[in-house]
Amino acid sequence: MSMDDHSGHMGGMHSSHQSFDCSGNAWMDMGTDKSGTWSGHVLAGVVLLIWNMHWNFNVFRNFLVQSRQKPFRSSSTYPMPLIPEYIPVEATLKIIVPLCGILINLFGPGGWRSNICADGTARAGHFDPVNIFRYADAWVLFTFMASGMVDLLGWAVELPSGTQHFFLVAAFALKSFILSEGQHPDMLESMVYFMLFMVTAGTALFLLTEMIWPESFLASCGRVYCTYLQAIWYFGAARLLFEGRPAWNTTDPMPDMSPAMFVPVPFVFWMNFTSLTMFLGYLGMRWALKSYLGDGLREACSTSGDTERLHHLLPHHDVDEPHHQPFNGGSGGGRVVTSGAAAAKTMGVHELVPLVSRH
Repeated sequence: MSMDDHSGHMGGMHSSHQSFDCSGNAWMDMGTDKSGTWSGHVLAGVVLLIWNMHWNFNVFRNFLVQSRQKPFRSSSTYPMPLIPEYIPVEATLKIIVPLCGILINLFGPGGWRSNICADGTARAGHFDPVNIFRYADAWVLFTFMASGMVDLLGWAVELPSGTQHFFLVAAFALKSFILSEGQHPDMLESMVYFMLFMVTAGTALFLLTEMIWPESFLASCGRVYCTYLQAIWYFGAARLLFEGRPAWNTTDPMPDMSPAMFVPVPFVFWMNFTSLTMFLGYLGMRWALKSYLGDGLREACSTSGDTERLHHLLPHHDVDEPHHQPFNGGSGGGRVVTSGAAAAKTMGVHELVPLVSRH
């Protein structure tokens, strides 16, 4: 096939996916219009990175300080360091942050962004392709907001096991579905979003595995790993698609498949970098906890006074103070339920030995 034939083939392929804005002009031609903005992709990467660092810290910590009384179990949300566990910070942020994103997507400088071309325009009554992706993003964000609402509800009432995980799985699964169904006439953009689809689907699959096997530490690590790759790849998408770098230009001087062909190379690099960094982070946290707790852990767990030192490292109810609970469902008096340090003192220190203990 000659270059002219190849160019003609590419032109036909891209024209079959062509769309038009409300003025009747071709929109999203190959190498021109992109779905989204540089700032939007960077902001999404920042939010995912911070959120996932929070997950990462809690997953590693909970695994390293697990005990016979409290073995490792995954969770849809985790407590924030230095903030009491009865304050559902993560669940609240899962409502506030997506809500802000929805408002940003649907309300721009000119007010409400309709997905239908207005009367008087060349394509009145037809879909406005400029805003289609904004509506897709808004509905994806709504699923995360719904997940946060369910998390908050779970703080107030007892929900069936796995409910919170199910809604979080649904959020990432619907996000991956939207990514898989998006139409991108530019070869580079299609490949970039295909990579993002894979890691988003990976997060959903590992969350589903957590829901089925909540004691699986590796499933939680897989969830963290794929979410790190999501954050990294949002930064990558901003760089590859919106910074106008010549190496990633797919149209000048002619349709060029090389940028799309090279996309998997940096993606695989970041896969390797992320896995190595997570492993080193685990080893570093294990060393830090072992150095901080060390042999003093047994003494701390066997006394009822020194719980402040462990409060932010051990799961909360392992170091909680004695509290009262109703007996037999609240009828007929009450009993004192002793947990944490007092329980360790009563039952024997050997029943609360974290994995980082030297013994």
